Order: sequence, then structure tokens, then C-alpha cells
Amino acid sequence: MKNIYIIALFATLLILAGCIPQQQAQNDTVQENITEQKDHISNSSANTQTQKTETTTSNNFENIKREITILSGDGNIISPEHYDRLSKTLEEFKQQQIGLSDIPTLEQQLETMNPYTPEVKQTYNKPETFDDKLIATLPECTGQTYTVFPVDEYFEITPLGNIGPPGHTLPTEHMYIHVSGGRATTSTVPLKAPGDITIYSISSDSDDIEPSRKEYSIGFAICKDIYGYFNHVKGISTELQKALDDAPCEVFNEGPKDMCSKNIILPVKAGTVIGEAGHLQGNFDFGTYDFRTTHEYANPSRYGDEKATGLGRGKSPHITCPLDMYTGTEKEKAYSKIKRTTEPQCGTTMQDEKGTIQGNWFYENAKSYGPWTQHLAFIHDNNNPSISVVSIGGTITEAGTIKFTPKNIGTENRAFKDVTPDGNTYCYTGEGKNGKVIVKMTTKDEIQIEYQDASSCIVATFNKPTTYKR
Repeated sequence: MKNIYIIALFATLLILAGCIPQQQAQNDTVQENITEQKDHISNSSANTQTQKTETTTSNNFENIKREITILSGDGNIISPEHYDRLSKTLEEFKQQQIGLSDIPTLEQQLETMNPYTPEVKQTYNKPETFDDKLIATLPECTGQTYTVFPVDEYFEITPLGNIGPPGHTLPTEHMYIHVSGGRATTSTVPLKAPGDITIYSISSDSDDIEPSRKEYSIGFAICKDIYGYFNHVKGISTELQKALDDAPCEVFNEGPKDMCSKNIILPVKAGTVIGEAGHLQGNFDFGTYDFRTTHEYANPSRYGDEKATGLGRGKSPHITCPLDMYTGTEKEKAYSKIKRTTEPQCGTTMQDEKGTIQGNWFYENAKSYGPWTQHLAFIHDNNNPSISVVSIGGTITEAGTIKFTPKNIGTENRAFKDVTPDGNTYCYTGEGKNGKVIVKMTTKDEIQIEYQDASSCIVATFNKPTTYKR
């Protein structure tokens, strides 16, 4: 279906409004037309009709001719008000005997943009979403890269998949860029745009460490399919603040941390300072996702709306390594700051092994974005994947982890990939929580699990198990 372009009309300029074509070159052309028409009408209001020059009238016709030709050439459908205005203007030119040789062709072109046809009317009233507006401004993805690292100096990078229940019971989907020791200093460093980006979302709430301060999350786009974000930004630039001043809160959650999320569309060049990072936290989050890449989770419905379009698709199934968006020395330097040596050195987020216990599990109707307390995971440590981790968000006990070196035989601390619906009850104990977890796969998509205070696996029988599902 052809795209439908609509523009809100100002009351004082009702007859002058035009639609906004998708491409910027068209935008400039049509805006020029509208400006020239405004100038013409302004002059007309100061003079009588008889004082209009033949040159001005001819120019006005050429403007209308160009406007119709450009819009129709790109297959647009225009608003009813816009269609009526152009149709009326062409009729007036005919009465004035202006452009008679061109008008039949212009009328045919105008008819191809007629919004009153039954087929068009059916979709015309569909509201344009913010996602529609944003994506229309973005380029196609044709090999774009990050070209500037967000900060000049950093001493360590935590790879993807960090574990920290309850907020990060499931493998964390972003990296941590460390610019100073945690709580070591209140100083900050400039945070820069990693490439030619379009900032589309900024959320603010109170700082976790110093609640009297604000911190920010910034969402940005590289192209139509690749997006990134920074969390724990400790301040934003004057330019960003100006863009936010007139934008309403799209989402606002009151206390204990008042959170306001605003949507904007702000193109920013690579290397532009957009904020600051560090302060007492000492690090910030850097994440990237690409809708052209999809991870095969055991139950995709837990990770976003499979039928959604635009940004509503959810980022979890599409997480990629931000460092792999770089090339050359920037990429080499970044990878040298990661302690992990096992490939992929950047870490992993999706660890589901279908038909086994390995990966993410959920209590009741939980989604990947929450509630955190209903998350559970049997995964590998992100810095040292040879260590296995039972990550508990809550529900069966207080949030925490059990870390151990997996075994290839028996039912105690057995490697997760070996645990299947085989009728056995498995027991896990180790570093972290003092007790043990016993678990049994009842089907390929369901487990029974219980936490018990005693750490010995000699006796591993259920008293009151809880059911989790993929």
C-alpha cells in the first residue's frame, strides 16, 4: 500500500499546507514551494489584485507544477486538504488561461494521489506512530559502523552476559565500559556519539548511587535495523536538553524512582559530545541490537511481541556485540580491555539449549524484561565460561547465585547441557548461596525446582517444588 503523508495544518495557513514526503530532498523542495506561496500571498494582501505581476503568477504556477510532479513521481497519497487545495488551484489557473497545455497532465498526476478513493480511505485514518516517523528518517543498513568509541579513556570492559540477580538474573544484554573505580571519584568524562546516529529516546530517573542527581538512558539508531543505547549516563549535553525541554513524557512512573521517558528525533554526528559518564558509578552500559539477526530462544514469546513491527519487536532476540561494529585500532583496543579469553570474547546472551535445562526459565507469565523476581537461569559465567551458574531472581528463595565447576557424570553439579527429562533429580551446590538447588525436568519445556538450606546433595528430595517453564 502506498505511504500516506499527512501534515498538521496551522489555522492561519490552512490553504497553504502540504504533505511531507519521506525523503529530505523532497522535503526541501516542497518547503520551498510553500515558502514562495506564503511570500506571494503576503505581497498580495498588501496590494490589489490588479497589481499582481504576470511574472509572479507565472512563478506561482511553476511552483504548483513542480510540487505535483515531484509528489506524484514518488507514488505518494496526499491528505484530503492538500488534494482539495491543489485541485482548486489548478481550476483557478484554467480560468486565468495560465498553463493550459500543462494542466491536463497535472490533473492526471494529481488524480494518482487522490485520497478519496475507497481503497485509500480505508487506510487513510490509520495513525502514524512514532516508530513510523523515526524509521522514515533513517537510512537503509548498508554496512554502517561505529567510528568513535564513546569515551577516550577506559580501563576495562565487562563482556555481554554479566550475571547479577535480581536485575540481571538472565544474561545481561549490554557491556559495561569502566572509566573509573566504583565510588572512587565524582569526576565524569565526556560521552560521545559512537557514529552518525539519530537519538530517539531519552529516559531520566534518580541516580541509584546519589538519588539527588539525575541519570539518563539514551536510545539511538544507526540505520533502519541497527539500534544502540547507553544506560547510567550522568548528564546530557545542552543540545539534548534543549531537544527535551518541549517534549512530553511518553512514559512516567512515580516513585520510588520517578522516571520520565521522552521521544525525540535528533540526528547527531559521530564524535559529538552528548553527555557525561562516570561519577560515583564509574561505568556505563553500552548495548547494540540488529533486527536482521535473531537468536533462537527456546520460547521466543518471552522476549517480545513476535507480531509487532518497528521497535516494538523487542531487542532481546537481536542483541549483538557493540565492539563488532568497529573496525581497525578502535576494535583492537576495545577487545584488549576484556578479561575473557574464551570465544566469543565479547560474551553471549542467548544460552538456551532446547530439550535441556541450560538457559533461561520463567515463573508463570514473566517476560524477559520482568518481573525480575520470576527469572531463573542455568548458564555459564560471562568472564569464565568454564564456571556454571544457577542464577535465581527470587520466588524460590532470595536472589542470588550458585557457582561451581560442572561434572560430566552423576546428578550432582551436572553440566546443564546433559540434564534432560530423564526422570532424574539433579542437585546443585557451590560458591554463593549457602544452600542447594534441586531440580527435575518434567518435560522439555517445564521443570520442578526447590531451594533448600542444607548444602549437602546426599539427600535431594522435594518437599514443595515450584514449577518454571521456558
